[in-house]
Amino acid sequence: MTASAQAHHYLDVWAGGGYDALLHGMEHTKVPGGGGFNAGVGYELNANLFLLQTGVEFQYFGSKTRLEGYSEDYTMLYQDNKGVQAPMLYQYNFLDYTERHRAGYVNVPLLLGVKFDRYYALVGTKVGVNLLGSFASGAQIHLSPNDPMAIEDFGRKYPPFDVAREGNLDLGLNVTASAEFGVTLDEWLPRNMTRLSNRRRTPVSYRAGVFVDYGLMNLNKASTTSRLVQPQADGSGLVADPLVLDYAHLPASTLAEGHPLHNLYAGVKLTVQFDLTKKRRKSSRPAAEPMPFYAHVTDAVTQADLAGVDVTARLGSRTVFKQTTDAAGMVMQPELRRGRYTLSVQQEGYQNFRKTVPHYRTDTVEIALKPVPDYFVHVFDAKNGANLAADVELTRPSYNSSVFKGMTDAASGLLECDVRAGRYQIYVDAKGYIYQQSVVELAASDTLEFALQPIEKDVKVVLHNLFFALNSAEILPESTPALEDLHLFLQQNETVKIHIVGHTDNTGTLEYNMQLSEARAKAVYDAIVARGISADRLTYEGRGPNEPVATNDTEEGRAANRRVEFVIK
Repeated sequence: MTASAQAHHYLDVWAGGGYDALLHGMEHTKVPGGGGFNAGVGYELNANLFLLQTGVEFQYFGSKTRLEGYSEDYTMLYQDNKGVQAPMLYQYNFLDYTERHRAGYVNVPLLLGVKFDRYYALVGTKVGVNLLGSFASGAQIHLSPNDPMAIEDFGRKYPPFDVAREGNLDLGLNVTASAEFGVTLDEWLPRNMTRLSNRRRTPVSYRAGVFVDYGLMNLNKASTTSRLVQPQADGSGLVADPLVLDYAHLPASTLAEGHPLHNLYAGVKLTVQFDLTKKRRKSSRPAAEPMPFYAHVTDAVTQADLAGVDVTARLGSRTVFKQTTDAAGMVMQPELRRGRYTLSVQQEGYQNFRKTVPHYRTDTVEIALKPVPDYFVHVFDAKNGANLAADVELTRPSYNSSVFKGMTDAASGLLECDVRAGRYQIYVDAKGYIYQQSVVELAASDTLEFALQPIEKDVKVVLHNLFFALNSAEILPESTPALEDLHLFLQQNETVKIHIVGHTDNTGTLEYNMQLSEARAKAVYDAIVARGISADRLTYEGRGPNEPVATNDTEEGRAANRRVEFVIK
């Protein structure tokens, strides 16, 4: 878009909802949070890809706080049934205390942002004025009087009792930092939804986004000098009935002292935009003439011209032209109006190309297509070098989802893997051989070599990608693929027995490392037995730091020494 392009003015109407929490950090509390919603109307300016949005918004949110392991002590005068008065310690233990907070604000947002094609981003602040605020609390309180000289059974006299209370929250101004990211939905919607049926045929646009608001100021205006409960006593300090109490709520209690109250609100939002832009009057000057458009397609590696490649140009969601390159790798559109066009190229053997380019003068757009890398797996016998027919599987480590499966050629030991560049976990297995699995980073054409060991007595195999919690024998969830690979190996080779051995680095005492290594070996043993492998096929032991495979003077060496392996028996 050029500097002379017309700015657009929008009336925005939006609504959203999501997770909300009033964060405070009070001791003895947890904040599960709750749900909230917001709705608003405002003005938005869109000029040269830059956005400005303001307006007015109503926001309602609810949050929940739990109080755990908390009690309050009071020493007061107590009078027994003989009229004798003496100090008594009363302890009020809070069981299952839950407090729900609700609030409503009118916000004025001021957000700035950018828009590229169908995507947009907004950041800024919102200033909110409180309209309403309330709380509802409920708990079970166990009263425990403590008098070592008392004969009465106070525990029976004061069984646990339920309390519930509601009231208003004293909340102040809310200033939040706000961010929103999303996508315009127009290209996926029916055409009759993108224009009103009024006289102006007002254009309508729809967008969906995710947002997060975080409060920068303390919302709490209540005094924090009261305790949660206060027994009522007469002027002399005598407590007639310790079950007669005055109650406070968390933001108005001593627990909130020094703990500001901040609002966190995150969710999804739908915005409908009505284009209020007045159309420019037609200029008396002649319109700019369409001009030729050229694009040149080449191989990014060899720089060779590519013929027979389809080049598609779109203006918004509308396809303007689709042409095939000639022998010189060129496409030419003799008359193309000025504007910003999105070029797309999809060609077998090359990575997809997509780019938005300006067309305000006669010029040639250079499109360099990157070839899809060729990846090969070569599997052979580690003892004699003979090529092997082996099963190969690649998975995404982050999702544990298979993206490729195949078998190497028995004569060449090779398999071509049709996958994109990226990080993968690879599993290689051949009958009569010990499997291998590792994590590889594929970036350029390459051949991955795997030398498989025949299944023979005393062969050692390190279990890679096996992870434990720090200083613990707890196996972490991301170790599941490694355990499944070992289980599959034992399942397919029913006569094989293994000895699982745990190792550590030399950090800590020898006794501690021996215990830790054995515990980790047993954790692997238990995990495999739990998957259905007979326990008489498995044994385990820990050897601590006694068999290092690398130096313990570096972190990399210590990491290599912390391992679990198995030995064919």
